[in-house]
Amino acid sequence: MIVYRYADAVLFDAEIKNAKNDRNGAVTALNKIAKRAYGVDSFYSNTLTASEIDALILKERMKEFAAEGKLWWDYIRFDVVFEKNPFLVGRENEQNILLWPVAQASINRNPNLNQTPGYDK
Repeated sequence: MIVYRYADAVLFDAEIKNAKNDRNGAVTALNKIAKRAYGVDSFYSNTLTASEIDALILKERMKEFAAEGKLWWDYIRFDVVFEKNPFLVGRENEQNILLWPVAQASINRNPNLNQTPGYDK
């Protein structure tokens, strides 16, 4: 059974709204989290830029889901994995480390499939 918490849904909502240039909607979603966590109605301002909102969403996700294994996927989704993960700094040319290899059995069954770059060596 897959279980998502309310905070996960609200933060995904903020992320989607921010990506669609709905800054006010994104901040409203962030403020739902802040109201529950900090007891403040308007913790975040409606004057934030898209990149500031993204940074705040990541910060809230780090707090909400500490040690739950979600941060790696957040970093990939926000395209900051190579700057935020200290083990990957300077390895931007190794994009294959973000992807899984295609199973050799699948490639054998379907010759139209190609191996993920970086795993084909």
